[in-house]
Amino acid sequence: MTTLHYREPARDIPLLPPTDVVVCGGGKHGMKTDLDPPRFLTIRAVEGSYTIPYIRSDRDGYRGEGAGTVIAALGDSITEGYWGERFWRDSLDLTADLFPPESVSRDGRNFPQYAPTAKVHAKKQPPDSNCFTSWMPRLNDLLSEQWRRPVFIANEGWGGITTGGYLEMMRLDAGWQERMRLLDPGIWLIHLGVNDERAKVPVDDVVSNLNAMIDILINAYKADPAHVVLAMPCYDYEQGAADILVAYRVAMEGLIADRGLRRGPDFFTAYAVEKERYYGSDPVHPNIEGMRRMADLWAAALEKPPSHLSGE
Repeated sequence: MTTLHYREPARDIPLLPPTDVVVCGGGKHGMKTDLDPPRFLTIRAVEGSYTIPYIRSDRDGYRGEGAGTVIAALGDSITEGYWGERFWRDSLDLTADLFPPESVSRDGRNFPQYAPTAKVHAKKQPPDSNCFTSWMPRLNDLLSEQWRRPVFIANEGWGGITTGGYLEMMRLDAGWQERMRLLDPGIWLIHLGVNDERAKVPVDDVVSNLNAMIDILINAYKADPAHVVLAMPCYDYEQGAADILVAYRVAMEGLIADRGLRRGPDFFTAYAVEKERYYGSDPVHPNIEGMRRMADLWAAALEKPPSHLSGE
C-alpha cells in the first residue's frame, strides 16, 4: 500500500482537513471489472469520513483489458452533485452495494460518492446527506451502450469553485495531480463558470483560466484537445446573471474553436426553461430530474465516440 499526502493549496473556498491518497487492491469496493485483482484509487480524509473509491486507470498495461475508458469530470457543485439524489453513509469505504440499484451504474463502476465540500456547505443542505449520486452512473450506462465498451467517470467536482480556483487546484494540489496520474483519463469533461459569474469574474479572466487549464491537461496529462469537452455554464436564475453567462458562452465558443476542443452541452440554453421541473430550491442547481437530464445532455454531446475508441 502506498500513501501519498495532499498539499493544501490556497483556494477561494474553505478546505477539508488534509487527506491521504491510498492505492489498494481487491474487489471489496463492488466495482465489476475484468482486472484480477481489481485496483482502485481511494481518496481518504484523515478523519475517515470521506472516502472516494476510484477504479485505477488504463495506465500500466490495463488499457483495453477491463479498465475501459476513464473520464474525468472537472467542475463545481453541479458536477459534485448538489441538489441531486443524496444519501448519508457512515462507511469508511463506499461500495456499490450500499446504494439502491437505480443509483448505481449497471456495471457497478459508478455509484454515489462522498462530496468533498459537504461539510463546507452543511448549512446549505439537509444534515442527513453527505454523498451524492450526481449524473455519473446514468452517463456511465448511456456511454457504455453508445460506445460498446466500459467506462468509468471520476467525479472531480468541487462545490463553490471558480475557473481560477480549479486552475490553482490543478497547479498546486498534489492529491489532484496524483489522482489524475493514476487514473490517466482519456477524456476530460469541463463544466465551470457559474461561480465565476457569481463572483463577477471578467470574461477575459475566465478564458485565460480555461486556456491555462487546457495547457496543463495537454502538457502534463497528454490530453488530446479533441478529447477535452467544454460545456457551457448552467443557467442561473439570479437577477442579472444571464447577461454575464451569455458573455462567457460566446467566449467559450471561441475557445473551443481556437483550441480544437470538443463542444460539450449547452447547459445555459437547456436549463433556461422549466426551472420548476429541473432545478431545486435555488437559482442554479439541478434537482434529481435535472441531473438525469444533465447525463442525457452529456451523452448526446458524446454520442460519437472519440477517434481513439472508434478506430478512426
